Amino acid sequence: MLYFLNGLTFAMLLFLVSAGLNIIFGILGIVNFAHGALFILGAYAAFSVIKLTGNFWIGLIVAPLLVALIGGILEYIFIRRVYERHEAYSILVTFALALIIEDLCMTIWGSEVKSVTVPQELSGVTDIFGTAFPVSSLVIIIVGLVIAFSIWLLFYKTTAGRLLRAVSSDRLMANCIGINVPFLFVVTFMMGAWLAGVAGALGTLRFSFTPATGHDYLVYSFAVVVIGGLGSFPGAFFGSLIVGFFYIIGVLVVPELAMSFVFVLLLAVLIVRPRGLFGGIKEARQHPLATESTIVEYAGTAVERVRLKRIGMVVASVIMILLATAPLWANRYWLTFLTYIFIMAIFATSFNLLLGYSGMLSLGQAAVFSTGAYASSILVVKFSLPWLLALSAGLFASTIVAFIMGYFSIKRREIYFAMITVAFAQMLYTIIYKWKSLTGGDDGLAGIPFAKITLLGNTFNFNTPGKYFYVTLVFFVISMALLRLIIKSPFGQILRGVRENATRVEFIGLNPQSYKLAAFIIAGFFGGLAGILFAPYAGTVAPDIAHWSNSTEPLFMTVAGGLGQFWGPAVGTAVYMILKNVFTSSTQHWMLILGSILVFIVLAVPGGITGFLMNKMVFLWSSRGRSVESQHNSHRLTHGSGE
Repeated sequence: MLYFLNGLTFAMLLFLVSAGLNIIFGILGIVNFAHGALFILGAYAAFSVIKLTGNFWIGLIVAPLLVALIGGILEYIFIRRVYERHEAYSILVTFALALIIEDLCMTIWGSEVKSVTVPQELSGVTDIFGTAFPVSSLVIIIVGLVIAFSIWLLFYKTTAGRLLRAVSSDRLMANCIGINVPFLFVVTFMMGAWLAGVAGALGTLRFSFTPATGHDYLVYSFAVVVIGGLGSFPGAFFGSLIVGFFYIIGVLVVPELAMSFVFVLLLAVLIVRPRGLFGGIKEARQHPLATESTIVEYAGTAVERVRLKRIGMVVASVIMILLATAPLWANRYWLTFLTYIFIMAIFATSFNLLLGYSGMLSLGQAAVFSTGAYASSILVVKFSLPWLLALSAGLFASTIVAFIMGYFSIKRREIYFAMITVAFAQMLYTIIYKWKSLTGGDDGLAGIPFAKITLLGNTFNFNTPGKYFYVTLVFFVISMALLRLIIKSPFGQILRGVRENATRVEFIGLNPQSYKLAAFIIAGFFGGLAGILFAPYAGTVAPDIAHWSNSTEPLFMTVAGGLGQFWGPAVGTAVYMILKNVFTSSTQHWMLILGSILVFIVLAVPGGITGFLMNKMVFLWSSRGRSVESQHNSHRLTHGSGE
């Protein structure tokens, strides 16, 4: 009975978080990755109010209201700007806002563990069917059930609820009949934030917390809303119960793998019933990507485009010469830094093949990266295999993982696709974290040597940063050349067609799923290569590289550099790594600064850095050409044609 009650307590906390997440998605169509940060902000706000007033109940009332107010401000200033854009942009904006909120929490409250003293009236136990159960946990259950019933009444028995459901079904029609859609949007987001705040305040009765505590609850909440059905209130409630009890069962059966139980369930539901147990037939709203076909407002004449390409070739040649001669002018630090940029640029470019050219938003690419890193490192460290053989095995393993992920996910669309990839990444993360005898567990796998290659009886030991720099440079050049050939090939053109309209591709006799699976496998191959190169560079690998949140790095690099542009991810990687390096070494608030820059890029520069530069170069070049032509025509009118 005690396990049942504990599962119900955990389920009610999950419901309060996931209900807000589900309301925001169901009505606004926004995948809110800042929801976990709002949850933990509610915990900190309750902590401060309780400390100030000495009354838990005041904290439970005031903290969610403060979180709701902050949520309304975020929606009004930032989030409403991405409603009509691809969900990748809403994910990036809300993820950046989560970084900002987390940094502000650390600034205000510190990074040490905080806890709330349970008030005296809630500190005892009560008897439930012969089982002693904490009163504080019983309060969580009761509040959760009361709020669940209240939400049901609001949405299904009131005029306000009917208006919200009307906006969810057809916001354009709702606006045409006089409904104030922007006002309802901000109210909806505030409602979701309020629920996250309530969960955070109640959660202080159950756990201690840090600014990073919201991460796990965010992942579990996404599992809840996908299992229950996106946009479905009954789905959020029953999905919370299912996930809560499944987690408790996992704790009872295999405590070390309890987290994996939830993601196994998530995969099973998505494979058998893609829209969740209570989800309707309508999926997330589709909006186009800002790719190379949409960022350039003025393409210029054919001559101007040729000139622009020549300028690009000259710039690329100069950069390659500088990189090839880097050991002659760069010190050890910069060689190491450039090595890391090469590795991550390969990773980001492989991600661009998925999202930028195929339209598939994978949030599980950390799985293939970590597979390559761990597979090759285990073979070298534990079995003393030659590096080239370990490289081949790592590429094979990461390609197999990519095939499995792709096979089960490519038939899903948008957020369903993304959540399957998240589930795979989290399952792999749990396995790496718990399989200590093979992977080193949470201690990681250390002592990974630099590459040593034996060819034709000669051994080449790349055992210094300068030598390993050339290894990564060669792999970077080869990878970029191969990926460019793939993108420029007929296969790449078909991928673009699948991204724009898969139905039309199917009408001409091609199978879009086969091309998407092939793209996923290719991206997995190069993502695994990046992981293999990363392991000797770092000298150690830890389970964190497999966590789904690390999949947001290549997403940021790609969008920042230019989504759907070949050199965009490489440029975005360089900019991201330089900024991160500068900010982490100069301030503790690097998440705040990087998050702010990310928000600015997504909202103000949708084509990314390379798209912005291309627009400016084409515009300036074309303006110059038109200016010269205008002067020439003026001269002819003034002095005659000379004929």
